[in-house]
Amino acid sequence: MPAIVNWKQANEYCSWLGKNSNKKITLPTEAQWEYAARNRGGFFIYATDNGKYEPGKNLADSVQKDKMSVDSGFSYTIGKFPPTPLGLFDMAGNGLDWMSDWYDVDYYKNSPQINPKGPDTGIYKVTRGYQAGGAPFTNQTVYRQFSNPDPDEKKQGIFPKYNFRCVINTEG
Repeated sequence: MPAIVNWKQANEYCSWLGKNSNKKITLPTEAQWEYAARNRGGFFIYATDNGKYEPGKNLADSVQKDKMSVDSGFSYTIGKFPPTPLGLFDMAGNGLDWMSDWYDVDYYKNSPQINPKGPDTGIYKVTRGYQAGGAPFTNQTVYRQFSNPDPDEKKQGIFPKYNFRCVINTEG
């Protein structure tokens, strides 16, 4: 089942995991996520097993989404479809992954070309991926979104669309 957490909870979990494993573990940067989704930065349009959009085969089609979805129809159990060539599941759908980066619509106009880390501050955090199985009209490996890092749970709740992944950082 996908995680349903706000950004702070996701970030704290990755930090806890790093501390307990003696590794530098964090939420991925947007660049790290895209590099993995595009199979080491290749020309993969969709973060699927073959880079193609094949509903029912490598991500959920509408009927499968209805049958498998839990908690308001935003997500389904992880691992129902083949992983990417790097062994990562559900990057082309099944929720939005929290990134460590702050969101700035203009950041990439002047960012470093190699391994950008995102702006130092902001209001929103970047999310990547696509909820509820994806859509054919979005280039999902480069589709950027953003969200309030701490949704007001009393007003709107944390919808079961926010997932996260942790990465082991080997540099600096």
